[in-house]
Formats: sequence, C-alpha cells, structure tokens
Amino acid sequence: MSQDLAGLDGLIFVDKPVGITSNQALGKIKWALRQRMGRKVKVGHGGTLDPFASGLLIVMVGHGTKFAEDFLHGDKEYGATLKFGEQTASGDTETEVVARSPHPESLSKVKAEAQNLVAGEYWQVPPMFSAKKVDGVALYKKARQGEVVERKAELRQILQMDIKGGSLEEGVEVLVKCSGGTYIRTLAEDLAIRCDSLAHLTALRRLESSGHRVEVALGVEELTDRILGGRDLGGAHLPLLKLLSPWPTWEVDEDEAKRIRVGQSSPLERVPVAEGDRLKVLHGGELLATLVKKGAHWAYAKVFPA
Repeated sequence: MSQDLAGLDGLIFVDKPVGITSNQALGKIKWALRQRMGRKVKVGHGGTLDPFASGLLIVMVGHGTKFAEDFLHGDKEYGATLKFGEQTASGDTETEVVARSPHPESLSKVKAEAQNLVAGEYWQVPPMFSAKKVDGVALYKKARQGEVVERKAELRQILQMDIKGGSLEEGVEVLVKCSGGTYIRTLAEDLAIRCDSLAHLTALRRLESSGHRVEVALGVEELTDRILGGRDLGGAHLPLLKLLSPWPTWEVDEDEAKRIRVGQSSPLERVPVAEGDRLKVLHGGELLATLVKKGAHWAYAKVFPA
C-alpha cells in the first residue's frame, strides 16, 4: 500500500543501529523524504543516542517538530551491559581504559545499591563526552581536545533499575527506566562508585521513549527504502492527529479557521469546557492550533499555518 508523503507529519520511529550518530540516521531519513517529496522537509529527533548505542530514535516530521520538548524530556527505558573493574574516558567502549579497580564484593551489593538509586534523590553531573553544550560548544568536542569543563549537577529520577543477569566478571545486564536527560554511562559509573568499584558500558539500547516502544520501529535502511518507494511505514509512523488524539478537541467554523490560519487570534472565550490543560483546534479534520490553559483561561500554544 502506498502512503501520501504529505501525510507524514508526526513521528517516525527509527531503530538506530550501532555505529552511526543520531544526526546521521536523521540525515538519511530527511534525504529520503526530500527525494520523495521534491522539496525541503523539516525534521528533528527527540533525544540523542550515542554512536555505540542502538534502539529507538524518535524522528519528528513537519509540524511534529513543534512537539520536540515533549520527547526530549519524556521518560526513557534502556537495556545496558555494565563492565565492572574498568573505567574509560567516555564511559563506554569508544575510548581506552584509563583506570582499573576490584570488582564489587557481590552481585547482591550491586542490586542493593541500584535500588538505593531508585529510592533516593539522584543528582547527576553530565559527562564530558556528551552532546550537551557549554558556551555554545558540545562537551565532547572539548573532551577530545583534552579539556575538562566544570559542569553543574542536575536532578534526575531513576524510576526503575533492575539487574537482569550476567556476572561481575563478564558484564552485568541492567534494565533502567529514568527521566529524560539521564546519561546511562554516568549512571553506571555512579553505581560502581557506590559499590567501591569502577565501570563502563559495553552495550546500550533504548527500549522506550515517552511511552513509545522500539518494537514498532524500523531500521534506517528499511525506512528509507519504504519512503523512496512510497510504501506504508506501518506502526513506525504515528500521524500528528493520532499523537494528539488524547487531547480534547475544539472544532471551529470556517470563519474562525481563516483567522487562525493567517495568525489572527480567534476569541478564546468560546472555547468549550475541557478536561486537562491542553486542547487541539480543528476544522474539517485539519489541525489549526493547540491551546494551553493558563490559570482559568486558554492561550494559543502552537499555530500551524496552512
């Protein structure tokens, strides 16, 4: 079945492989969309995955890019393998081992300290090898030049941290559910310190982001092939209106729709009573805008020109 590329506004779920950056994966999807549509397409992604990591990368297309914040800060779930007794500069396998230590005294100790991280406040210092910017420059660029920059600790939440298998000698498999912005490489190092040891990641896979699972995603090559061939993306595509389907709807008439399309604020006193603090504005199935409740009143959050 073919798919109308103009209807691809929304989200595309990519299963990023190991060995490429998130921007490289994004670039391939963007190129395929542009080739198919014959024009520029606005795209973005909802949270970076390191080159050595695989798993779910949410690509936002068209008007979907206006909802980037919803995915950058949404909860995440990861499967990771921790190698105890060795620390690397980057916290993963991309750099050489820089320090060694004894292993934790037992796997039970690791499990107990993992649960302590879940139960308590967790302040995390972003790693030098990260895309986080300081003074407009990504930290990893400074790290590769041998620089160390002071970074402020940020409060993160570890919702779940389960030891799933493995051994202290060969590697411990961990399932982590956490708030957005959590660096799993740093979490592994912090867990090891609590166990009087050192550690780095040998594998990392994102399983979930903001409630969306990797199982529905397709690989980069499969996605580009389907886009170029005009084939349906199946569950790997979530249309924008379906994404917003849980939000209440305000259906406006043609006159109000015209005002909204040209940037003229439509009177909001007539907004129907709605549950929650967000609402979508539609006319004939077309998404015109979203509203946010501020106190007792509604205000425009996003407007989507025709």
